[in-house]
Amino acid sequence: MHKITTSDLPNAVRIESLLNHNLYAELTFLLQPIVIPSTGEVIAFEALSKVISQSGDQLNNEDFFDHAGTELLKSLVIAQISAFKQTVYTKRRILISYNLPLSCMEDDCFVEKLLAICTQKVALEFTDLNVNLKSKKIADNLAKVQRQGHQLWLDDYLHHSRVANLTLGYIEWDIIKIDKSYLYFNTEEESLLKSLTSVLQSYVKKGVIFEGVETELQRRLICREKTFAQGYYFSYPRCINEVIQKMKFTPWKALHNERSQQIEHTGEAPLPV
Repeated sequence: MHKITTSDLPNAVRIESLLNHNLYAELTFLLQPIVIPSTGEVIAFEALSKVISQSGDQLNNEDFFDHAGTELLKSLVIAQISAFKQTVYTKRRILISYNLPLSCMEDDCFVEKLLAICTQKVALEFTDLNVNLKSKKIADNLAKVQRQGHQLWLDDYLHHSRVANLTLGYIEWDIIKIDKSYLYFNTEEESLLKSLTSVLQSYVKKGVIFEGVETELQRRLICREKTFAQGYYFSYPRCINEVIQKMKFTPWKALHNERSQQIEHTGEAPLPV
């Protein structure tokens, strides 16, 4: 059992163990841009966290959140939105995505609290799909979220995931995010990337996002309509103040590839022979 409390650090919270108050972790909120790969133009951000233990060590995010309970994750998203309302959202209207297990949509009280606190449109990214997909309560709450203008994203999609494929056509996804491992293992298979993109486009309203874009070749491979990109090639996760500063001086095209001295990409570049 844990609880989330305010932190002395800006844009951060402390997670304390209810069983041992000497055990805690500091979570600093970060944002990573999602871009149009042909231009680098930012179309959204994903809310992420840097996790520091009480000893000062940075923890592995996946390990930390894999062991976090659903209640903690719900509280964390509310805390993230609250923090951004006082910082990022006061500077610009932007789309930010937040990560949740799909089971959170079974909690009517949480959904109402989430919708009440959102003063700007948000995207909810769902990874853990270990629920009854035919649940009427989940379907009703997902529909309620979309009716208020918010987006539903399927995160970490892999073509061989049976449960993820069962959601296609059943849940009206706005975006599907393709797991970073797919691009990593299929960089030399342009036809496979095009085929997967083509199939998934028929199950989404707005497009697909390739995660884990780290090279120029990968960027070129995914330059097509309604296909977006996220990864270290364009930007590492950034602290909130840095994001705000970049938006202030160069509103949308500030976050280009940091490994090529801010070279702006235009159009679909030819692939190397």
